[in-house]
Amino acid sequence: RVQSGGWLGGPPPYGYLLEDGKLVPNPEEAKWVKVIFEQYADGSSVDDIRNYLLSKGVITRRGNPVWSHGSINALLRNTHYDGYYTYTDKKAAKTLRVTCERLLEPSLIKAVKSAISSRQYKSSGTKRIKGSTDKHIYLLNELLVCGACGGGYGGSRRSTQNDYYSCLSKTAKYKTSKTDKYVNCPVRRNLAIEETDETVWNAVVEVLSKSHLFKEEIKNQTLGAKSLHRSTKDIAGDQKKLARLEKDIAKVRDSIVNLNAEKLIGNVEGSDLVKVIEKLEAHRLSLEAESEELTNSIKLKTQDRAWVDWVGEFGRRIDKLRDRGSIPVQEQKEFLSGIVKNITVTQIDTQTTSLEIALQYPYVGDGYSKSKKGKKSGYKLIDGSPELKVEVFSKRGAYKKKMRTQ
Repeated sequence: RVQSGGWLGGPPPYGYLLEDGKLVPNPEEAKWVKVIFEQYADGSSVDDIRNYLLSKGVITRRGNPVWSHGSINALLRNTHYDGYYTYTDKKAAKTLRVTCERLLEPSLIKAVKSAISSRQYKSSGTKRIKGSTDKHIYLLNELLVCGACGGGYGGSRRSTQNDYYSCLSKTAKYKTSKTDKYVNCPVRRNLAIEETDETVWNAVVEVLSKSHLFKEEIKNQTLGAKSLHRSTKDIAGDQKKLARLEKDIAKVRDSIVNLNAEKLIGNVEGSDLVKVIEKLEAHRLSLEAESEELTNSIKLKTQDRAWVDWVGEFGRRIDKLRDRGSIPVQEQKEFLSGIVKNITVTQIDTQTTSLEIALQYPYVGDGYSKSKKGKKSGYKLIDGSPELKVEVFSKRGAYKKKMRTQ
C-alpha cells in the first residue's frame, strides 16, 4: 500500500518542515520553491535562477548565500512538490510510494518537466550537443544598431573582464555613403551589458508609466477580457467535463495504489510494472493540470461582470515592470521587442555614448486635448513622439547614466 503522512528520517526537503513527524509546508521556503519553478518554466537557466536568488538574499538550508547548480537541479526534480516521494526499505528490498502535501500546481510541475526534457543534451553520434535553450540570452542583441556603420551589436561574456556589447562590424569593412572605398568601422567603445540593459529598461518603463496611450491600451485589454465570458450553458458544459476529469483522476490514482501494492506483496514483478506506474504517474499529472486549467477557466467565466479596475491593473503592470529582477530575461526580451523598434548607438566622444530608442508607438509625451462633437464635448487622445534619447557616459572607470527624452 501507499504510505501517507509520516516522515522516515533525515532533514525534510527544502520547502517543508516537520510537525509531529509529518511533512508540512514551510511558508517562506515554499515561496521560493514556487519562484524557482516559475522562472525555470519561463525560460530562465539554472545560472539565471542562481544569480536571482543571490540578488534577493535567499540562503540555502545550510545557510549558504550562494546556491549550487546541483541544488537547484535537484530541487527542480524533487517529487515532493507534486505530493509524493518514494522510499526504499533496504531490508525488505521494497520501494514504497509515500504521499505528502503538495506545494505546487500540477500545471507548473508539468511545465518544468517539459522544460527539463527539452533542455537535456541530445546525442549526435559520439558528440554531445547542447540545446539552444541553454545559450545565454542577451537582452538588447537584436535591438542595438551601430550609428556609424549600421551594423548590429552583439553581446560578449568574458571571465577576465566585464560583459559588454560591441559593434559586430568593428573588424569588418563597409562602404560609406560618401565614398566607394571600404573603411573600418570607427567605433571602438563597448557598452557594459548590465548598465546598458538597466538604462534602456528604466527609460522605457518611465515613458510607459506616463503614457496616456499605453494606459488606454491596458484599459481596452482589461475590459476586452470581459467579452471572453461565456453563457451559463457553456459554463455548465465545462463543469460536467470537470466532473468527468475528477473521476478519471481518481481511477488513475487507484490504479497506481493497487499496482504498487501488488508489487510490494510480490504478486507482480518485473521492470515492465515500473514503466507502467511511471506512465500512470505522467498521465495523472496531465489530467490534474487539465483539471486545474478548467477550474480556473470556470472561475473566470463566472466572475462578477462589474466594472473592472483597469487603472489598478495599469498600476500593477507598471510596478511589475519596475521590478525587473523578478521578470525572467526571456520575458524581458519579448516585452522590449514589442515596444522598441531599434536602438541606434552613437559615440559622441571618448566618454559619452548616445542611445536613440525608436519605439513602436508614439508614447513619449502623449496626452489628451478637448474635442467637441455637435453639442457634446469630450477629450481626444493626442499622439506623442516615438523617439526617446538616452545618454550614457563613463568617467575614470565608473559607469554613470544621464537620461533625457525628446
